[in-house]
Order: sequence, then C-alpha cells, then structure tokens
Amino acid sequence: MRCYEKFGKRISYHSILGDIKDLDDWSAHFLNTFIELAVNRFRWKNLPDEIDPRYLELSLLTAGSVVFFYDIVKGFCALEGAWSGVDMYYNPTDYHVVTPTGFSPNITMDEGVIIWNNFTRTSDMPSIWLYADSIAELYQTCLINCKGQKHPIVVLVDSEKERLTLENAYAKLDGNHPVIYLKEKGKYQEKFTTINAQVPFVAREILIMARSMMEEFFKWLGIRVPNVVKQSYTNDREQVNTNAITWQLRNRGLHSRQVAAEQINRKFKGMLPYGDLEIEFNEEVIEMASELLDGFSEGVGGIPNE
Repeated sequence: MRCYEKFGKRISYHSILGDIKDLDDWSAHFLNTFIELAVNRFRWKNLPDEIDPRYLELSLLTAGSVVFFYDIVKGFCALEGAWSGVDMYYNPTDYHVVTPTGFSPNITMDEGVIIWNNFTRTSDMPSIWLYADSIAELYQTCLINCKGQKHPIVVLVDSEKERLTLENAYAKLDGNHPVIYLKEKGKYQEKFTTINAQVPFVAREILIMARSMMEEFFKWLGIRVPNVVKQSYTNDREQVNTNAITWQLRNRGLHSRQVAAEQINRKFKGMLPYGDLEIEFNEEVIEMASELLDGFSEGVGGIPNE
C-alpha cells in the first residue's frame, strides 16, 4: 500500500483495503442517517416522564419489540428484552427484560403490554442495512467515475522504479498538487507507453439510480417525498397510487404502535399521569428527507431535468 503526505497525515493511495474502507465509511454514513430518520418517524404523546421516547423507538427499530409495564420503584418502563411462551394465537405470555444496569424483571402479559415494531414483529435493521449498503456502493461508484475523469490514461512501464515514479505523480495529482520534474532527454517520453482508457462520464446517471433507490427507501419508511427522478413523466394517477402505497407502508409501523397504545390505555386506565397514550406519524421527517435528497442530488452537478 502506497501513501503520500497531505496536511501532515499519511493518506493511502490506490489501496484495495483503502477502497473497502471508503465503502464501509459511506455505508456507515448512510446507515446512521437512515436510522436517524427511522427513529424519528413516530411521535408519542402523553408518555410518562420516566420513559425515554428515543430509547423506545430505537429499541423497536433494532430489537423489534419492547414491553410497557409499571414497576413500584422505577415507575412506568418501556424496555427491550426477550419474549417467551405463546398462547393459542402465538402471542407471547412472558417477557424477560434485559438492561445494562442489572434491572431485569420477568413480566407476564397480565402485568404489561408488548409494543411491536410491526405486525411481523421484526426489526427494520436488515432492510435499512440493505438500502444503506446499496446506495453507498452506487455513490462510491459515482465518485470513482468522477476521479476517472482526472486520470483517463493508463501508463505502462518497464521497471519497478518507473512504476513508483508514475504512482507518486498520480498521487500528487489526486491531491491537486502540481507534478514537476526536470526535463531529461529520453527519461520519460521514450520509456512509457500510454493507453487511453476513455472513461465515460456516467456519474449523473449513477447518481440518478442512487437517488431513485433513496426515494424508494423513504417510501418504504412511509415518508412521502416528491419523486424528482420521474416527475416529468409521472401522471396524476401514478402519483396518487404512489402516495397510497406510501401511506400503506407508513401504517405498517403506525398500526402496531396504535394497537399497543390502546392496550396500554385499557390496562393502565387511571394510572397514566397525562392521560391516554397516543401515537402519530411525525410529519417533520418529510422535510428532513426532502432536504437530504436535495443535498444528495447536488453531489455531482445535480440531477438533470428529464
């Protein structure tokens, strides 16, 4: 792995491990961003003060469930753990809470209510990972294509010394440094053979694919955003159908939470300090998602109008 200096740091150049790390970094970036959006999709109303809504939604997203119960010392709790036992409808009969503090009571369904992330009772993380990895790969491919415009020439050399000379030169070009060598007759011109790689500029097309996938992911989350990629040839009927699908996907998580809220209100009637629990979709994430898409589209000159 070759390196060069930039701002006092050693930067890897043309390293397979470096390319893998770049992809991992982009995947982590999109993963964290998507988790942030997913956790903020729903807004709980009238939660007891003891319950952390961030932890509640993050646990639902990652673990698929939490149990809501009342503890005589800690008050109302909404904590994740592992459920066990089933009744005739395959509903759990027990829930064993697991926390890092050692507070791990076993809750029966007479004592608490399980809040499910969705009706399949599963985590959303595998799907979020899938979209984050796919979009990261497209985005990195887009950046690689842009870099290919800087170095469209493949150079063939006869020795390791010549290879190192050219590699150092390209490293400087990558860092936007001028490449200046003393002119010596026959040193470079006669020893190097060049091939025009003719790298086509397809970054915008790749970016359109990435944005289309991001729009698809937002729709899967139930976040309705303008479909910029297809807006010029999407008729009103198609837009209505798209919105209807988005609403249905939104309800995938909303309905399971609403069912749990109704069960909690019945089980703990008169005990909840602020009245009945309510759950609604947080419309603010639509603006967050739209701004994210706008910034994403501007990454390589924006998405051209169709």
